[in-house]
Amino acid sequence: MISKKTLDSSNLWVGLWIKWRGKKVHLISAFAGEDGLYQVHYEYKGSVYVDLDVPENEISKAQIIED
Repeated sequence: MISKKTLDSSNLWVGLWIKWRGKKVHLISAFAGEDGLYQVHYEYKGSVYVDLDVPENEISKAQIIED
């Protein structure tokens, strides 16, 4: 089941499984830089990825995956 909550309160999401850009990923961290763009660090299929310069409107599309 996918939650209706969004990643805008990202510190509460660290360590959770989320749906991010169409993939089920394990969130390591997500935070906004001084420019207002986000960095999202996550694990996907055993590798760690970093998405840089993510706009807030894309952050709001992420969803928590709940059992």
